[in-house]
Amino acid sequence: LAYQRLNESTRNRLADCIQVSRASLKSLRIGITSDRRSSTWPMRNELGEVIGVRIATLPWINERSDKWSRQKSQNGIFVSRASSPQTKRLFITEGASDTAAAITLGLWAIGRASCNTSTFFVDRYIHLSQPTRLTLVADNDAPGIHGATRLAKSLCETLPQSLKSVEIITPPNPSSDLRSWIAEGADVSEIQNAEPILTKTAARQTVFEFEM
Repeated sequence: LAYQRLNESTRNRLADCIQVSRASLKSLRIGITSDRRSSTWPMRNELGEVIGVRIATLPWINERSDKWSRQKSQNGIFVSRASSPQTKRLFITEGASDTAAAITLGLWAIGRASCNTSTFFVDRYIHLSQPTRLTLVADNDAPGIHGATRLAKSLCETLPQSLKSVEIITPPNPSSDLRSWIAEGADVSEIQNAEPILTKTAARQTVFEFEM
C-alpha cells in the first residue's frame, strides 16, 4: 500500500534529493507513509519476503531525515526486485539510500539497516545467491569500519563454496558513505577498483588429523 501510495512526482523529488535514480527506488519498492511525511523502505529476508519496514522523514520535511523501524519490524536486508544481476560480484552497503545509490550505478547490491544489523539474513542471502566475490562497503567512520569488520569475520566462518574471502572498502575522504562518494563523482570503475582496507579469508579446515 505504501508503494502504491507514492506518486511519480514525489518519487522523482525524493530521487533528486538523495541523488539516486527513480528506477532504484522503484526496484526497492520505496513507498510513503499515510501522512505523506516519510518514505518507507521494505526490509526483506533472504527469499525477498518483507519482514520489516525502515522509515525515513522526507528530506524536505526534515533536513536531518530521521530514521526508525516500524514497530515489530525485523532488521532484514534491502534487496532490489529488479531482474537478476548481470555480475557475480555482490556489494553489501550500510543503509537503504546507499543501496539505492549502488543500484543506480548498476552494481549488484544489498543493504543493511545499520552497521550492526542483519548478519543472519546477509549470510543466508549469499548462500542462496552464490556470488563469486563479496565486497562490504563501510561508512568512512570508526563504527562503520568496526561493523563491517565484525560482519566479515562472521561471514567467513561459513562462507559458501563460491567464495574464498570477504573484502572491505570505504569511500575516500571527504566522502562519508557510498552515496556521498557517488554523488561526488565516483563511477563504477572507481568503486570496483577501490583498494580494500581489509580482507578476511574463509575459515575452512582442509586437513583433518585423528588420534589413533
